[in-house]
Amino acid sequence: TFIPFMPYSNTGTTVGYTNNYDAVCPYSGSTAPDVFYQYIAPVNMTVDVTLCTNSAYDTKLYVHANSYVYGAQIACNDDACGTPSYPSAYVSQLLGVALTAGNAYYFTVDGYGADAGTYTIDISMAAPPCDVICPGGGIPEGEPFCADNYVDHYNGGCNSAPPVFGAIAC
Repeated sequence: TFIPFMPYSNTGTTVGYTNNYDAVCPYSGSTAPDVFYQYIAPVNMTVDVTLCTNSAYDTKLYVHANSYVYGAQIACNDDACGTPSYPSAYVSQLLGVALTAGNAYYFTVDGYGADAGTYTIDISMAAPPCDVICPGGGIPEGEPFCADNYVDHYNGGCNSAPPVFGAIAC
């Protein structure tokens, strides 16, 4: 299946397809049927690829660049998460996969062993890394690490209710 744009989401099944490919991540010897998606990156980008939304079997997920030979594999995952329909942590996800403009990428949905079933593949743009480096003479503010659902009670400024400000050194 050709992916026309990002972000991309598709629901499908590997049932009824053929076992054409396998990747070592870290297990090999899969005889499960597989489905692959092709995307040609228009610009350099980093993507997150997940089957964690709605997959119902023990999946494998891998990405090849420009060719479908084993040396072209750039990312692979066998176990990363569970889903409501398959709560065991045997569903696959790849975070931070770098794609280079002009190259063709093949995203393969496979199964561990002979497992097959329904899945939802979601490919989204990954958040760019945030490497903040304190300049010479600067003073780190000491704010706690931000994460999902973090409420900034440290120095959220006007975005906090009530507004919260911290002291800074000139």
